[in-house]
Amino acid sequence: MQLYEIGQSVAKRRSELDLTQAQLAKLSGLSGSRSTRLKPAR
Repeated sequence: MQLYEIGQSVAKRRSELDLTQAQLAKLSGLSGSRSTRLKPAR
């Protein structure tokens, strides 16, 4: 699985759970900047 595909999966699941990037970062233990890097490129 490519990094882009992982980002897509994370973004989709985050949307399904109605979480913000900040909430996801806090729950996952990642900094906000790290979790942002996982989002798919537009």
